[in-house]
Amino acid sequence: MTTRMQGRRTALALVASLMLAGCSAGAATSAPGGAGGTTAAGAQSAAPQGPPTPVRIGLDAFGGAVVVYVAQQQGFFAKHHLNVTIQTYSVGLDTLNAALTGSEDFGWAFDFGSLGAMRTNRLRYVAVLTRTQPGFDQLAVRTATVKSPADLKGKKMGISAGTQQDYITVKYLQKIGVPVSSVQLLNFGTPLEMVAALETGQIDGAWLYGQAIQEAQKAKSISLIASDSAVISHGLGLLIGSTTFLQQHPDTTQRLLAALIDAEKWLDQDPSKNIETAATYIAAQLKAPVSGVLANIKTAQQTVSFQQSDVSYLEQLATFLNQVTSSGSNPSAAPLDVSQYIDAAPLRAVDPSAVSLSSGG
Repeated sequence: MTTRMQGRRTALALVASLMLAGCSAGAATSAPGGAGGTTAAGAQSAAPQGPPTPVRIGLDAFGGAVVVYVAQQQGFFAKHHLNVTIQTYSVGLDTLNAALTGSEDFGWAFDFGSLGAMRTNRLRYVAVLTRTQPGFDQLAVRTATVKSPADLKGKKMGISAGTQQDYITVKYLQKIGVPVSSVQLLNFGTPLEMVAALETGQIDGAWLYGQAIQEAQKAKSISLIASDSAVISHGLGLLIGSTTFLQQHPDTTQRLLAALIDAEKWLDQDPSKNIETAATYIAAQLKAPVSGVLANIKTAQQTVSFQQSDVSYLEQLATFLNQVTSSGSNPSAAPLDVSQYIDAAPLRAVDPSAVSLSSGG
C-alpha cells in the first residue's frame, strides 16, 4: 500500500471481509457456573432452571474490556447463571467478524473500526464498556528520521487499516498539514508489530496504545512526540451483540449486562486495590506484562452505560467514514446512520440510570 487511497481501499476491504469469514482465535477461558441472583439494578430475578446459560464473547488482545474479565474472575457471571467463554482475537475488528459469522455472540471493539461492520445490519451497539482518556494513543517515531511531526511528509507510517488507530493517523496528518497522499501507509496487525517495524526501520512513525507504548519507551531509537488529544477528545470501547442473539435471548442479554454492572461496582468499591487485582488477572489471561495492562486501565474509564454524548461521538466518526466511503471503492454506499444500530433496551431494562439517550435506542 503506497498511497492513502490504497489505505482506504484496504480498510474498506477489511470491513467487507467481516461478512465473509471468521478469523483464527487464541485459547478460550470460561467462568464456572453458578446460581442466579439479583440484577445490578436491585430487582430480584428468577434463577433459570438447568445448567448455566452459555454466552460467547470475543475480546481483543490488549485487555481493554476490563469489566468482562472482572465479571469472570469475581464470579458475577456465575451469580447470574451464565457460563461465559472469552475468546481472544488480535484486534477488535476480528471480534465483530466472529459475531457476524456466528462464532461469537458478542464482540468488543473500538468506535471507528466498528462502524463499517454495522452496514451488515447484523450487529448492534449494546453498551459502552470503556471511555479512553486523552493520551491513550501516542505517536511514536524513529528518532533518526523524524525530528518533528512535519518530518512525516514523505515517510512511512504503520497503521491497522480500518481501525480507530487508522482514523487517528489520518486526522493527525490533516491537522498538521501533511498531505496524506505524501505518506506511505503500511498495514500491520497489531501495535507491537509496529514497534518492531520502527526499531528495524521499516516505518518512521505509528500511533501506538497499550503495551506497545511501554515497549517503544524501552527502545533508544524511538521517541514519543504527540498525543491523540490533538485530534480526539476520547475513545469508546463498545460491547456489540449479534442481532440474532439479542432478538432470541433477551433475558440472557440482560443477565450478562447485570453481571457487567456488578463488575463495574466492584471496581469502584476500592479502585486502587481492585484495579491492580484486575490487571494481574487480565495479564495472566493474555500472557502480557501486568504494567502494560495496568497502564491501559488507568488511561480509561471502566463503565457499563450509554450516553447521548457517546452517540454524538459515533456520529462524528460516521461522518468521516461516509466521506471515506464516498471517495473510496464503494461511492454508492448509503450514509451510515448510527442511531439505527443502537439497542440500549436490554441495558435500560437492567439499570435505567445507565442509559441517557435523547431518542429510543
